Amino acid sequence: TALPIYHFHQQMRHLFLLAISLVLSAFGIPDSPLYLYHSASRKDYAAYATEQSLESIKPDYARVGNCTQLPSNSTRVFNTIPLYTYFSGKYNDTANVATPDSISYVESRGYKFVRIEGYIYYKAPTDALSMPLKLYWSEANTDLYMTGCEADEQRARESGYVLRSIE
Repeated sequence: TALPIYHFHQQMRHLFLLAISLVLSAFGIPDSPLYLYHSASRKDYAAYATEQSLESIKPDYARVGNCTQLPSNSTRVFNTIPLYTYFSGKYNDTANVATPDSISYVESRGYKFVRIEGYIYYKAPTDALSMPLKLYWSEANTDLYMTGCEADEQRARESGYVLRSIE
């Protein structure tokens, strides 16, 4: 009988997060897309959400999709943590990370902090409408690749990327 109670609590949590999202949207803090870009010449995938980020994209990057919807790209809202953008001159690669483990990983490889890209749910609702952000690594391309949708995950696996972490 504990299982139905667990499902009830999960449904109530999801409804609560949905209500918060609607209230924040009403006050001008809408969900923000996290766009995925690719540079064939650099063999680099990068995710950007802010205007500042979009301006920093090199001309050889093309938008290939949306990673996910961020609760906000500028304001921390309930149950969110920062999504950080790092850059490595050595690998000529941009990385988006959120967890302490991933931050330590990129910093240990020489990536430098650039900015807060936006905010992601600390523990994303587990339902058909949301997917966690996943960080993939390609040794061949020396590229970190973040995605939050199945099609991009498939593309990553087909291109030889391996799952590094769930953010």
